[in-house]
Amino acid sequence: MKTKPAGFLLWVLVALMCVCVISVPISAAGGGSETPDAVAGARGGIYQLLSAGSANAYDIFTPAREGGSIFSSASSGVPGKTVEVFIQPNAEYEMASIFVIAAGGDQLEVFLKDGVYSFIMPDEPVVIDVTFQLKRIA
Repeated sequence: MKTKPAGFLLWVLVALMCVCVISVPISAAGGGSETPDAVAGARGGIYQLLSAGSANAYDIFTPAREGGSIFSSASSGVPGKTVEVFIQPNAEYEMASIFVIAAGGDQLEVFLKDGVYSFIMPDEPVVIDVTFQLKRIA
């Protein structure tokens, strides 16, 4: 009986590892420990980004967060157009940070004008990630 060369077994092992890596979802967790400021919603979940049904528009995800509400001017956006984001913290909270993250992992530039945040829609779905923290008492 002829045995298979070690090179063949190595290729099989590499192929299995590739399948395992591809099938595991990517976490958008920021890493590190939470601060004592009680930061809520700090990139703690797995974002599964899927494109919208239209070839011209992509989904805009605004996940629910403890400490406030996030609203965007649209549920899907056309690449190159401005999307407005409205933040409403609960009474005892304030906004700590805002990030807009594209499906590919890139962080987009966020603009602030007259209390309204906005960003330019890319050619892929995005997640608007807002964190809230308890108001500090001076």
